[in-house]
This record gives sequence, structure tokens and C-alpha cells, in this order.
Amino acid sequence: IFRQTVPPNEIILVVDGPIPESLQKAVDDMTQRIAILKVIFLEFNMGHAKARQTGLEAAKNNLCAIMDSDDIADENRFEKQLAFFAKDKEIAVVGGVIDEFIGEVANVVGSRIVPEVDKEIKAYLKSRCPMNLMTVMLRKNIVQKVGGFQDWYCEEDYFLWIRLALAGAKFHNIPEVL
Repeated sequence: IFRQTVPPNEIILVVDGPIPESLQKAVDDMTQRIAILKVIFLEFNMGHAKARQTGLEAAKNNLCAIMDSDDIADENRFEKQLAFFAKDKEIAVVGGVIDEFIGEVANVVGSRIVPEVDKEIKAYLKSRCPMNLMTVMLRKNIVQKVGGFQDWYCEEDYFLWIRLALAGAKFHNIPEVL
């Protein structure tokens, strides 16, 4: 995230429950070195939906990018997404393609290609999840209007896309690995 051509002005790390001492030391070190990092510790493991919603509520920006601890973002990801949001003021969510790898980034074992435009995304939504959550940048105000991230047994993102689509929100996927 630190190699972004348009760097973030805020990073929120939600630690979902107790972590080993080695990870705690890493978090403490990052907190000392990264001025824009805000760490929120949840006392117990609450799950993806609660952790994501906690981070979203803490965000001061309306445009929020989502990542998990094991994700690697393309260095142009934010630049591409921000340009799309600037071009289309009605868009609620912008995502993209992912490559999955084992061990090293160059060892790609699969890609998850998703539909690009709103109409195709909403048709795809009827049978499968049309967004790769770890690539998503979203408008917080629109997401909060439909209740934000809610627990739906490991499908909190899919549940959010359904509620956004029903509310008339507009989606887009950039046809590139983000």
C-alpha cells in the first residue's frame, strides 16, 4: 500500500481479536513508524463483517479502499480507482480483477475475472459474487445507507453488493489486476 502512485492519507488496521506476540510487535512497530496508521483492536474475534464495519466507521474519508492483511495491491490501484470515481460521480463501488498466487507473486495459480459494467455486474450478482472485495474502493456514505457490512456467514461482501444493487447503487470493475 505504501508504493501507491496516489498514497493514502489514512490507513485503518482492524485487529480482529487476540494476536500472537510476534504480530503485536509488528503492529507496535508499524504504529511508531507510520503516522497515518490508526489501529483498532477488537477484544474478541468478531469476524469479517464486524471488522470491516468497524474500519469503515472509523474512516474519515468517504472513499475507502478495502484490503486484507495478505493482499498485495498494484501500485496504480488507487490512482485508477480515484480517476474512475472522479469521472462518474454516481458510482458507488469500483473493483477489479485479482490474481491468486502461492508463495511468490510471480507464481500465479489463477485469476478471478469479474464483469466490468454495472448492468453485467448486476446480472452476474444473481448467481455469483461480482466483485473481488480485496480490490474494492467504495463510497462510505452510500454503503452506510444500506447498513454497511453485516454478518452473513462469510459472505458479508456478497450481502452488501445485493443490498446496494437493490438500492440502485452503481458498480464498476476495472478489467485489470488491482
